[in-house]
Amino acid sequence: MSKVIKLKIPDWRAGNRPEYYAGAEIIATLLDDGQVKTVEVPVTSPDTSNDNSEVNGVNGQNELVEEVRQVRATLREEAPDKVITVGGNCFVSQGPFDYLHEKYGDDLGIIWIDAHPDISKPEFYNNEHAMVLGNLLGHGDPILAKEVHAKFAPKSVLFLGLQPLTDDEPAELDKIGLNYQIQDKNPITTTAVQKWIVDNNFSKIAIHFDLDSLSPDDFRLQYFAEPHQTIFPSSHGKLTLAQVTDYFSSIQQVSDIVGVTVAEFLPWDIIKLKQTLNSLTFFNDGKQ
Repeated sequence: MSKVIKLKIPDWRAGNRPEYYAGAEIIATLLDDGQVKTVEVPVTSPDTSNDNSEVNGVNGQNELVEEVRQVRATLREEAPDKVITVGGNCFVSQGPFDYLHEKYGDDLGIIWIDAHPDISKPEFYNNEHAMVLGNLLGHGDPILAKEVHAKFAPKSVLFLGLQPLTDDEPAELDKIGLNYQIQDKNPITTTAVQKWIVDNNFSKIAIHFDLDSLSPDDFRLQYFAEPHQTIFPSSHGKLTLAQVTDYFSSIQQVSDIVGVTVAEFLPWDIIKLKQTLNSLTFFNDGKQ
């Protein structure tokens, strides 16, 4: 029987938003069915230390190096066959996907369900969560890319839900050698996904599921549904939860899913309510 663990990584530094910490805490609870062992990677709470100093053009880079090393050490100690990762932000996929690639080699393909390609680098952006796939491919942030022990080939990646790119992304995607299709109007079919898996002989699949791949009209607990915000620096997702469910179902019909990341859960109403209640002296008298 396969050993499965759930890895909880409440990282907020790679997205430079404390809200990601709360999101990871809540979604880990939602996914806790008591059947799968949960292992938490210790991450400093933003309530304890909200210093996220920029190093080499990247927010919190030193702490993120230590974090991904801790993830690697945890996975090697646990030695699972399959990993469910809950974050935090997209950066939390780096350690588990690297571990799974070391374990399964070229049998493993990546399906990246995201509105964005996550192949940026420090020259363009200063938050690591936008560089994580680039790191796994040996590009992205040169410091964090060095922490990847089993780099993926570009042909190992299929984007689902990809939306119109920022100005710097097309050239970087071409430089890396990634094939991609913008899917704002025509999402890739489940048949095409299965064909890609079979044609590339991927007997194992790791799925990165960024919740901002979903339309904010279909799913509100994500970045692009932040209350009172109307202007964002990138394109929002267009997928529905029903479409993502169909993708997962079609993938497991032709391959063994050995890794799943669920990231960027932002339960805005809960976060805002907590902030409000914590600001009231009445709720804090007992802490004095």
